[in-house]
Amino acid sequence: MRHSRALLLLLSVILFSSCMGVKADITLKADGSGRISLEYRVSRQMESLGQLDGNLNQPTIPIGRQDFERSLARLPGLTLYSFSSRQDEKNIINRAEIDFAGLEALIPFLDAAGEGASLARTGDKTSLRLTLSRGSGNIDPELLSLAAAVSAGYEAAISLSGPATTDLNLFDHAGKPIRDLNGAEWVKSGKKASIAIPLSELLSLREGLELEFTW
Repeated sequence: MRHSRALLLLLSVILFSSCMGVKADITLKADGSGRISLEYRVSRQMESLGQLDGNLNQPTIPIGRQDFERSLARLPGLTLYSFSSRQDEKNIINRAEIDFAGLEALIPFLDAAGEGASLARTGDKTSLRLTLSRGSGNIDPELLSLAAAVSAGYEAAISLSGPATTDLNLFDHAGKPIRDLNGAEWVKSGKKASIAIPLSELLSLREGLELEFTW
């Protein structure tokens, strides 16, 4: 079976750690620098995993403030501007703002595995491409149903505000354009382009989902 490592990780996190709901807002300046604002929830049971500093050659998955600081220390061009955290009965809700010197510095943070984020420049246009899912493919439907049930009420949301008009196009993992996406709120063009999709819908996409921001 063709399994995306990113999707398997997402499934395992949802099913076994109750990590749900991610929001990322990227704001760019004309010189390519900018700030990314993150908000996400992680199971309180997973907090201790973020304290484990395993392979020093790879960025860790940041859970708490110390994890962010440790991860960013390994990634040149990134600075933690602010961090806050609160808890409810089940989750830790983290918010972080990270300044980046350029998009090249941000790419490793967006995709530590080096497979889901890329940057391209053609003429005076710049494109940032992000893979949210490579597709559910042949993953057991019962597993997907369980993941959808557990993730109900949560979403993945990403936006980019560029120095000029920003366009957002969607593709499946094979590169076929997506004209409509069930359940998603999609701002295709403007000063700020964005997509917000229920996590259950994202997990159910058999052909995957890639975002391409162009400005």
